[in-house]
Amino acid sequence: MLDTGIIRESRSPYASPVVLVKKKDGTFRVCVDFRQLNKKVELDPMPMNTAEDLLHKLGGAKYFSKIDLSKGYWQIPVAEEDTHKTAFVTPDGQYEFLRMPFGMVNTGATLVRAIKILLRGMKRVENYIDDIIVHSVTWEQHLHLLEELFGRISAAGMTARPSKCTLATDRVEFI
Repeated sequence: MLDTGIIRESRSPYASPVVLVKKKDGTFRVCVDFRQLNKKVELDPMPMNTAEDLLHKLGGAKYFSKIDLSKGYWQIPVAEEDTHKTAFVTPDGQYEFLRMPFGMVNTGATLVRAIKILLRGMKRVENYIDDIIVHSVTWEQHLHLLEELFGRISAAGMTARPSKCTLATDRVEFI
């Protein structure tokens, strides 16, 4: 995270602890325990789509693509005046996030708001957290929507994870 600019060294008076959580593939995820900080944060009431909401909007479509933003949370910068609040300690030192971390009470709402702004005005393009779903009736419409979407993603400085994207299918699989 230090090498990729997600975090930097810190001298903040804040210091949340770190825990390692084992993932399904056997590797570990570094998680910061922000529970104490979260108790002091005002809740952001940003509404989020549910799977049911999305299903209602997909009716009549023949072509579907799912675009998965790469490490969605980390695509959102932390405001410079707030980076010190994200500080955490490890045996190697103290660090703070430059990109939005997982585990803070409002990160989901912040990500959803950013994606809604990214997609504003686009019809037949929906999101579920950091997954973007393009659904269209015609192939030509689908290509146009994908071109506009990828242009917006690029202009926003965001990236998608190709290995988790599914492009232009005529069926949807829900897992």
